Amino acid sequence: MERLLEIKVVTPSGVRLSEKAEYIELPLEDGLIGIKYNHAPMLARTVGGMLKYRLGNQAREFSLSPGLAEVKDNTVTILISK
Repeated sequence: MERLLEIKVVTPSGVRLSEKAEYIELPLEDGLIGIKYNHAPMLARTVGGMLKYRLGNQAREFSLSPGLAEVKDNTVTILISK
């Protein structure tokens, strides 16, 4: 059984990122947070910075502007303005 998270980064113009990951690191107002499979539901403000995520041996990054992140049912949805 795969224990993966789904990541979605959404802007007003559409989905900018849609990936699977084992681990996600998000920049929040009060610091970085790490998210793994079965993380508790949460809603938080993100700050500009790098979304980092990992799948197997591959580590990737995605540049974020400030926005809002929701973690629910192993899906991390991040709403940003651009």
